[in-house]
Amino acid sequence: MQNTVSRNVPILFQSINTYESEEIDIRFQKVKIWLCHTGKNHNGSYFSREAIEDAIPSLSNTPVLAYIENNRSTGKSDFSDHREILVRKDGEVTTKYLGKAIGIIPESNNAAFEDRLCDDGETRTFLTVEALLWTKFDDSTDIMSRDLIKGQSMELSEEFEGEWGEDNCFHFTKFQFYGACGLGENVQPAMQNSTIELQFSSTDISEFTNVVNTMMEKFKNSFSIKEENEQKKKENEELKTKQDIATSFNLTVSQLSDELSRKLSELKYTTKNWYDEDIEVARYRMRDFDEQNVYAVDRMNNYQDVRVPYSKNGDNVSFEFESATKIKYVPTDWDNGVSEEAEINFTNSIVDEHKNYAVQIVNELKEEISTKQNDYIELNDKFSKVQEQLSQKENEISGLNAAMEQLKEYQRNTEDKKKAEQIEVIFSKIARAFSSEELNEWREKSSSYDSVSEFERDIKSFAYDRISETNKNVKTDFSQMGTLHTESDEKPEETKNKDVWSRLKQ
Repeated sequence: MQNTVSRNVPILFQSINTYESEEIDIRFQKVKIWLCHTGKNHNGSYFSREAIEDAIPSLSNTPVLAYIENNRSTGKSDFSDHREILVRKDGEVTTKYLGKAIGIIPESNNAAFEDRLCDDGETRTFLTVEALLWTKFDDSTDIMSRDLIKGQSMELSEEFEGEWGEDNCFHFTKFQFYGACGLGENVQPAMQNSTIELQFSSTDISEFTNVVNTMMEKFKNSFSIKEENEQKKKENEELKTKQDIATSFNLTVSQLSDELSRKLSELKYTTKNWYDEDIEVARYRMRDFDEQNVYAVDRMNNYQDVRVPYSKNGDNVSFEFESATKIKYVPTDWDNGVSEEAEINFTNSIVDEHKNYAVQIVNELKEEISTKQNDYIELNDKFSKVQEQLSQKENEISGLNAAMEQLKEYQRNTEDKKKAEQIEVIFSKIARAFSSEELNEWREKSSSYDSVSEFERDIKSFAYDRISETNKNVKTDFSQMGTLHTESDEKPEETKNKDVWSRLKQ
């Protein structure tokens, strides 16, 4: 199958700074077109920077085009594709372009090369130009004002040069720009990130900025008040906690309790979580202490009560874990308090630990669910794109089938015309042997013959029989005269075996 060259190449549009007179000139919408990028594109073609630079002069007064119809998915008016149809003109099948101009790339288009990071993570070098869209046409203006961002596809002139490379891509060496076509929502451009973006006027931007600033001021005030209230609440809670500690312990005892609990928690052991995963946790949880021992539970040994000796060196403490012994824990009253407070504090610490662990597990599950949801959305988007591509291919196949049927019909008409001409030539040669009624009968019978040669054979045979029948009863007198007898080399059998039509010619 011979390779073909696609001349429809997508482009990218982007809004740019306005004209100085744009505030009062409502005829145009100014856009920036990311016309084409260097290298390979999805249409299987390849553009070098040198070839693109040579084609820049052909940009002057190039039209911006679009074919507008209702989108099958949304039911709204939208751009479509490079719409062409097959038509028959002067007996030949040709194509007709249905897109219409909605703007123009002017002579002063500020063509330039710019790098752009595409959504596939690859940075590509684009040729960019400035263009004007006419606001005269309501359909295209409404579409752009509604969607703001649309796809685009570049069209090239039939005057191009290039060659097929080893990468199975057609490498353009010389071409001319012929148009820029707006694409609809369900049409996938061949070049990465091909879009057109409208800009807001300076008045709209100013009003939007004022609204945003007002909302930000309200948010700042509300957040400041909330933050101030939370800070006061936190300070009150800390003050209450310190007062409670001061009621139960003096400052030295409080500091010693915190330090003992911290040092005790540094000893870790490995256990399993709810998912049967290995995790490290503190082995001991302090319940109480005195001047020589800490009373705790050994979590590694089913929360067994133990006594662990410790020693002080200034503000530092150290444990003798090798001397830890099991005990039978019997709570007793404290000065300025009851044992129930100690039991409640210990229970709360255990509950808080498990609650924190449960919160951690829940957060991990939420994060995993969120990841799965994102994966589902990504897969759904890919499926939608595949559906769009499949629909596009179905439309292309339908168009090709329609074109094929037109070509077949054209071929049949041509063959029928040629057959009719050949039959008329046969009639013209033997018409004198037939009456008008017989000629009409044979003309009707000619349509039932698949082969002109078969028809010619039968009608000539019929003509011969007619002539033979007519001449059978005709008597002819011949004048007798001397003739030279000439020996013929032809044998009688050869003359007899000739076909009827050949004998008639003799």
